[in-house]
Amino acid sequence: MTLDPQTKGLLDEIAAADGPQYWEMPIDEAREFFNTISADLATPAPDIGSMEDRMIPVPDGEIGVRIYQPTEAARGGVQELPLVLHFHGGGFVLGGLDAYDAVCQNLCERTPAVVVSVDYRLAPEHRFPIAVDDSIVATRWAWAEAAGLGADASCMALVGDSAGGCLVAAVTQALRDDRDINLAYQVLVYPVTDVGTLETASYGKFAEGYLLSKEMMAWFAECYLNSDAEKMDPRVSPLRAERFDGLPPALVITAGFDPLLDEGIAYVKALEGAGVPVQHVNYEHQIHAFWSLGAAIDEAKDALGMAAAAIRNAVA
Repeated sequence: MTLDPQTKGLLDEIAAADGPQYWEMPIDEAREFFNTISADLATPAPDIGSMEDRMIPVPDGEIGVRIYQPTEAARGGVQELPLVLHFHGGGFVLGGLDAYDAVCQNLCERTPAVVVSVDYRLAPEHRFPIAVDDSIVATRWAWAEAAGLGADASCMALVGDSAGGCLVAAVTQALRDDRDINLAYQVLVYPVTDVGTLETASYGKFAEGYLLSKEMMAWFAECYLNSDAEKMDPRVSPLRAERFDGLPPALVITAGFDPLLDEGIAYVKALEGAGVPVQHVNYEHQIHAFWSLGAAIDEAKDALGMAAAAIRNAVA
């Protein structure tokens, strides 16, 4: 198994730059750097119909959401499109609406769908369970507002990568038995599913040198959690849930050179074992984060297109 040549070239450039690690910077600088790199390397975004930022209430405050509408040509005269709720990656510490703007524009136009990107509050200022609680509130808000957004609430999909994938898993588990809301589909891209152990075989193989490192994951956990005991909470480590039945059908995308590979595969097996329909696609030559780096890695465009098609087929 070998790295994709484009991915190797990107990793070589990063290594040659020899810049500081995220945990070596002040948190504001780390976030600014993450957002800048994400924007510079983002998959080129297609034209969309419109984009609107709003604030929505959450306990003890409010959070932002960004709403994307496809072009009339993509909409094709359909009055109510699928509704996609997007949760960004960044270890619960980094990332935001701007960092994933291109990902959401691609999903919006290529599905086509109304996309709501959620700017949940970040650690360490807002530790667990704030990100999970914000995500559940945002999901309920999007469900209630679907008609006003030109979307069909019965065709609602949740999408997230890395920490965002963890939030998708946590939200679908939390709302599984809620009769007032129906989640039709979920897309988890190299999701965090088990913070309780950093000792899997994939952590051993890819502990450093592949963008996401074991040390970085440990730093994320230190920022996000209030105690080590919380690593066993299913809202932090969805793989540790007691049951997986009744969850929405899923597309799970993993990367072959990713410390999180094994826990992603384990989550696929847990869903399959509970009878949940799952499509698992492993990009064996890729690294963690490739999904949002389409300016440098062509397979990111393929993965985005596949996710859009899977959502379209699932909720048609």
